[in-house]
Amino acid sequence: MTQKVVIIGISGSSSSGKTTIARIISLVLPNCLLIHQDDFYRPNEEIPYDPKHKAQNWDSPDAIDFVKFKSVLHNLQNDPSFVYKVDSLELPGDDKFGADQEVVRHFSKLFEKFSDTKFVLVDGFMMYHRGELEGLFDIKLMIKTSYSTLKERRARRQGYNTIGGFWEDPPGYFDRFVWPGYYNFHKDLFNEPEHLVKANGGTLNAFATEQLGIMAFQNDDGGSFKQLQQDVLQSLYDRCITLGI
Repeated sequence: MTQKVVIIGISGSSSSGKTTIARIISLVLPNCLLIHQDDFYRPNEEIPYDPKHKAQNWDSPDAIDFVKFKSVLHNLQNDPSFVYKVDSLELPGDDKFGADQEVVRHFSKLFEKFSDTKFVLVDGFMMYHRGELEGLFDIKLMIKTSYSTLKERRARRQGYNTIGGFWEDPPGYFDRFVWPGYYNFHKDLFNEPEHLVKANGGTLNAFATEQLGIMAFQNDDGGSFKQLQQDVLQSLYDRCITLGI
């Protein structure tokens, strides 16, 4: 009998907290493979160059090798013999310290009923902007917060591993590339105009929630991170039940 494969997408802007949440989910799900979209960045010399700002734009869809990305997900979904191996560029996180152990234990027990399922959890910043990617995800999650929170978190980061070395944001990078890249390629998902999405992260419209099936969660500084973990995992569990997984 072929093992059932369920692909879960978790997206959001850079610094939304999606990678930390993805790592916590991976502690709970049985038979879980965690994939980072950042590992599909093109080589440094192929990252789009913006002549206006005289800098590379790592937050453009063209910075990602989507042909390779889609091929890997398609193979995982359809070829039981396919093995995904990568030396991840993702920096180690403190997710095990951020994970609430009571929440992890509770939901690990609940998700035991899906032990015959292979879960593929995909963390990425640019996954719900193209119709061609919609069919690749069985379940879609999105983490969001305000512009000011995103910018403050991004500023606290030390940098990023890339194929060609270590990347640090040049001055003004967030306002020139990160926020415009996120908003411009996701604005069709929101009810509100940009200034309100900036203010509080926005709310998803019917197209996003009903047609695409995206479940969104707010991750503000000062909010209860334990409650966020509970909400995400409960919603994920409920969706698995609804889909008959």
